[in-house]
Amino acid sequence: MTPLSAINPINPVMPVIKPINPAYIMLIPILLITGFVMKKAMEYTPDYKRDDFTTWCLIITEVVSALLFFRFGLTLATIKGIAFLVLAIFASVCDIKTRRVADAVSIMVAIVGLSDVSVKQIFFNLISASCVLGFLLICACVIGQFGGADIKFSAASVFLLGLSKGIAGLMLGLLLSIIGTLIRNKIKKTNKQDLPLVPYLAVAFLITYFI
Repeated sequence: MTPLSAINPINPVMPVIKPINPAYIMLIPILLITGFVMKKAMEYTPDYKRDDFTTWCLIITEVVSALLFFRFGLTLATIKGIAFLVLAIFASVCDIKTRRVADAVSIMVAIVGLSDVSVKQIFFNLISASCVLGFLLICACVIGQFGGADIKFSAASVFLLGLSKGIAGLMLGLLLSIIGTLIRNKIKKTNKQDLPLVPYLAVAFLITYFI
């Protein structure tokens, strides 16, 4: 049944054609700019070469950027999410290739977290990130499963997302890493536990960003 709001008052048989939201036109330049920025970022990753791995990173960037646009519209939240997305993918690639992520990446994630929040929220997020940082440092000393890049990226992401989303993302990331390790070990029949953690954390934190 056609909704009443969609019925043409002049010709009830013909539904009203709603105009396209002008904001959707901005999706095209946003995707072009995002793809260009991601391509340039990939060129700074260790041992860069144009291959299928790079292509998949660009595809993921464009798809998730479009999802952010449809989720938040033409708002600062979309731009903020895209910036976080580019940094998260860059960090993930660096961790996969070298098991190291430059401190500048975590610093830039934290800088992105400064946008579109009040001073009070920044203070609260800073306390939350500090608590997570301390907790992960203790875990690294006791368990030894966390690297410096994992800890700094997690703390910066918690600062950006806030306490509830940040903790949810951290827990989800650790769960995904356990599942990924079990699957990898099952397929390759090995007991190695050296899978890079940042990619799992990046996926988890990006998922919670949508909530």
